[in-house]
Amino acid sequence: MDQEFEIYCGKMKDELERLCGEKTRITLTETVKNNGLVRWGFQLMAEGRNSAVILYVDDFYKDYQNGIAAANTQRRFPTSVKTMAEVMREIVSESMGEEQGEDFLGELFSVPQTCPMYVMSNSVRIYGAAVVLYDGELRRLASALGRDLIILPSSVHEVLVIPYNEELVMGDLREMVRHVNESEVPEEEVLSDNVYWYNRDTDTISIIYDRQKDVTEGSVPR
Repeated sequence: MDQEFEIYCGKMKDELERLCGEKTRITLTETVKNNGLVRWGFQLMAEGRNSAVILYVDDFYKDYQNGIAAANTQRRFPTSVKTMAEVMREIVSESMGEEQGEDFLGELFSVPQTCPMYVMSNSVRIYGAAVVLYDGELRRLASALGRDLIILPSSVHEVLVIPYNEELVMGDLREMVRHVNESEVPEEEVLSDNVYWYNRDTDTISIIYDRQKDVTEGSVPR
């Protein structure tokens, strides 16, 4: 490993640790493939999990050296933001048919939604959770909604975003994320058990820690 690549990996690990939190162990690993090719990647192991996610870093290191990796990724796999209703409509229409699906959805959404939720991914819905790192994407969404954002990691493929409101109970959201990760999400696709806050004033993402029961818009989670 040359010095420049080592520095790059160190910076990437720092960013992953900031996003994933202290309950995820992050280790740089070296893998030798059958053809003799050496691959470098970060192994992400969440606390209590038996399997890990491996994020290979050498794939886009060359682009990083040229300063275009982020721009290329954002251009090739643009952000997709849909309401939960839109996503449910797509899923139900595919499984039940358009007419029957519309009847089902009419009953499902007959009750007013007090907590709007958005699904944020990329255009192919594969490893789409990375869109939260795209330049300006969270800032544009928060500006459009006029609110700070609460981010729930659904899986490595998508995140759920809720506009902040004073009625949100952060402890309940954390428990929901943990429960879904344990019961619904394949271990290799679990992103994090943490809940995150995007502060539109400072353009930063922070973890909302267990000791925080609630938050106030404009403040910074500690």
